[in-house]
Amino acid sequence: LTVSSSPSLSDLSTAWTMLRQLREDQKKVLLRLATEWNSISKHCYAAQMVISCLMDDIIEGSLHVERTTLETILPYTERHFKRMTQLMQDLHVLQYTATLMKPH
Repeated sequence: LTVSSSPSLSDLSTAWTMLRQLREDQKKVLLRLATEWNSISKHCYAAQMVISCLMDDIIEGSLHVERTTLETILPYTERHFKRMTQLMQDLHVLQYTATLMKPH
């Protein structure tokens, strides 16, 4: 499995479909690995994609994980969310500034 830093939507759809077909034991291993990846900013996008997919199974009750696993994921996920939110705000400020600088 090759993880790209900027996968296309079709890649994400394919990955999502593949993840849903894994056995529970495979999903648990993948979640453990994604938890490790999530602690590294460079790999957080792939980790968050995997975590998001598996979180659906956890919520549905088809994947049972330890509470400590979820507690480990949460701080890094919050940190990534805050960082991405700040980046989006910065981008909007830059776009606004660029719009104002255009000749009328």
